[in-house]
Amino acid sequence: MCVRRYFVHLSQRGDRMKFDLEQAAVEARQCADLLSQAQYHVANARKIDEQEREQRRRQEEEREALRQKHLQEQVGTQTDRHRQTDRQTDRQTQRRREEERETLRQKHLQEQVDTHTDRHRQTDTHRDDDRGKTERCTQMETPTGTGRHTHTQK
Repeated sequence: MCVRRYFVHLSQRGDRMKFDLEQAAVEARQCADLLSQAQYHVANARKIDEQEREQRRRQEEEREALRQKHLQEQVGTQTDRHRQTDRQTDRQTQRRREEERETLRQKHLQEQVDTHTDRHRQTDTHRDDDRGKTERCTQMETPTGTGRHTHTQK
């Protein structure tokens, strides 16, 4: 801006003997043209810079969205694996519980059979003493799971 003013000043008030006043006026107009062009180029550069910044911001947002999506997919996959593992563990626990129940049921049935057999032995012994006979008490398992016993004489 200072150069243009200088050339304008020279073209209007300059010493005609030292300077070409016409040339100073031409130089002043060229400086004015360059300044207006510079303003256009600066405005255009700012606009391009703003567009590039906006594009980088959008790209960063897209990358972040993709990262989040990928992370959610990983978490979902891990969650599915955990669910599957939990289901397997639950099935194993259920099987163990069923096996324990079956074992307890069998023990309980055996205890009932043993108790029943002991009672009959005691009763049979008393009967044998009373009659003077020897009997044998036999416990038999029936298809319904109930015990049946028989006495046979010797």
